[in-house]
Amino acid sequence: MIFRIKSKPRVSLESVALADIVTNLFVFFFVAFGLFATFDASQKGTLPIQLPKAEHASTKKQLEPLTVMIDRSGIPYLGSRRIAVLELKKAVNYELSLRTEKSIVVRADRTISLEQFVSVLDVIRSTKARSVAIETEV
Repeated sequence: MIFRIKSKPRVSLESVALADIVTNLFVFFFVAFGLFATFDASQKGTLPIQLPKAEHASTKKQLEPLTVMIDRSGIPYLGSRRIAVLELKKAVNYELSLRTEKSIVVRADRTISLEQFVSVLDVIRSTKARSVAIETEV
């Protein structure tokens, strides 16, 4: 008499493969959300600046003006480059010479002192800019 042993195939879930899949999903979502945050249209500058509010702000769009940002500590930035107040006039004049639109937008944090803002604005007003605007929130 021959005995046959009926063996059932074992069902096992490979945890290594599952860990790879979960890791790949994490990487995908971190990269995707990082790109969404980087290329968000509402983030015009690279500094987290809280703009002051204005009731009668202009919403007209024109050519892209030169942007000067002032962070919380009163340090000015030309575009995304940190620059000293003493070097600001020379740098702004150089940037304006490369552009057809000779306008400047100042984005200043609402918590800076008026003295810091006016010192940067005085330097900007002494440049070759045809118009200077202060950006606010609506």
